[in-house]
Amino acid sequence: MTDLKSLLPENGWARLAGTGTAKTFSPREILLRQGYVDDHLILLLHGRVKVTWLGADGNEIVLAIRGSGDLIGEIALLSGQGHSANVSAIDRCATRLISSGEFNDAIRELDCEKAVMHHALSRLHENEIFRAELPTLPAEQRVLRTLLRLAVSPAARRRADPVEVPLDQAEFGRTVGLSRGHVSTDLGKLRSLGLIETCRGRILIHDMDALRRMSSGNPADSPSPVSDP
Repeated sequence: MTDLKSLLPENGWARLAGTGTAKTFSPREILLRQGYVDDHLILLLHGRVKVTWLGADGNEIVLAIRGSGDLIGEIALLSGQGHSANVSAIDRCATRLISSGEFNDAIRELDCEKAVMHHALSRLHENEIFRAELPTLPAEQRVLRTLLRLAVSPAARRRADPVEVPLDQAEFGRTVGLSRGHVSTDLGKLRSLGLIETCRGRILIHDMDALRRMSSGNPADSPSPVSDP
């Protein structure tokens, strides 16, 4: 999904980045807690965060990975309710904590209230579709679509660099609702095609376009396995 920065007018991001209070979060530190009510939003200037939903059964599902240029906590502010998910830092994150009043003043000044509202509602709709759709998909489609959903490029990524999904296989398995063994098998197939690489604590995607074609469910779009020399 498009980040907030790209939706704002040319001076919009700089205007927001100059608002509120600077705060740095360390890896694994919690930025927002599910169910809690805060009177601020978080502008993510640098780094990536993980958005996770904890179900009543204790299972935790990764809903999204957000990167620099995004806004966090706006849905709770718009709804007037507690946060619908936990947000934790993956990397060392540089942020601005912006009060609801400061944020509303800034977006009125920038004349982008509709863009921000549309962005928040689109994100909410995206999460609802993800939760509803995932259990109905075949296992392979679950894996493909979840990889695509959670892939976020680091800000410094070069064109030839792989895109990273910063989860280990166990956490990825919980998110797609499959056993670690099943996930390992499906990831192994993608690895044999040269599309991904699995590393400690992360999955690297080498061909996003191929994964998108395969996620359409058309067998003709599946590449042939890479042959060993």
